[in-house]
Amino acid sequence: MQLAFLMQELTTGYKSSCYAPLLAVKSVREASDIFMLKFEKPANITTAAQEKRAAEGQRFFDEFTAAASKLEEKTEGVTSSMTHVKISIFVKELEAALNRKDGYIMAAYG
Repeated sequence: MQLAFLMQELTTGYKSSCYAPLLAVKSVREASDIFMLKFEKPANITTAAQEKRAAEGQRFFDEFTAAASKLEEKTEGVTSSMTHVKISIFVKELEAALNRKDGYIMAAYG
């Protein structure tokens, strides 16, 4: 339910300012900055806060892309397996964000 609401928000009210740019990102830092500055808009938007967010997002990305690579090798590149991993990454990050006090979501998916 929360994921559906997030996607509704991103694809309607934030489509041009946040969702479309997220689809074109080339790095975790870029995605993190877009999501933080254009969707969440927290009070603390310092460079240090952006760097911390991006570093956590990069850690998630590195951890789960390594797992995805192993899974892809085992399944000989089956696309549905990669899609499942990307969804799993997103869900795990959402759960982590909900468990933290700041509620930030920090990574890009695609």
